[in-house]
Amino acid sequence: MNPKAKKYIRNSLILASLVGVFWAVPFMNIMRLYPEYRGLVVDSETGRPIEKAQVIAIYEFEIGSPGGPSSAFLNYFATWTDGKGRFRIPRRLYFKLLLFGWFAEHPKVEIFKNGYGNYPMILHASDSKGELVQGPPGWDYPAAWLPPNRDVVFRLHISETPDDEKRRERSAIFLSHIPLKVRQILQEKGFDI
Repeated sequence: MNPKAKKYIRNSLILASLVGVFWAVPFMNIMRLYPEYRGLVVDSETGRPIEKAQVIAIYEFEIGSPGGPSSAFLNYFATWTDGKGRFRIPRRLYFKLLLFGWFAEHPKVEIFKNGYGNYPMILHASDSKGELVQGPPGWDYPAAWLPPNRDVVFRLHISETPDDEKRRERSAIFLSHIPLKVRQILQEKGFDI
């Protein structure tokens, strides 16, 4: 092969590679910094703080496909409320190359304590001004969204009826987003899942 043909093929391949990279960049995500989330969990009747309520945040990403986007597990953060019923989910930074994908805007969150209904099923959540917490439009868990960098009060109801226990099935839907290995790790750490 003559040198001109080799040079032409090489330059064509370089150009095609560059066009491919620049075409893909707008459809690529590499990192996401999630803000801090914090709250106070109280008994809905007495207003007293609920100590040792478990708080689990699930971070996900979405992958686009011809059939529509699908969610995939990214990571988790789990903690308990302190003696004053407070919890804090610190800022989290995740790196992952997502081609035709994106990070979920907020983590999905579950708050649970034995003897009480669980968030997001049986709860009234309000911020420090008393405003009801609502998820963004189209959020598939209408109440599982936490506003970032704001103190939110979660009022859990005491479970007294079989209906309240049935409502906890929502938790099973939430936990289906967590891989089995991670559920086992959480159980070893004492979380009731």
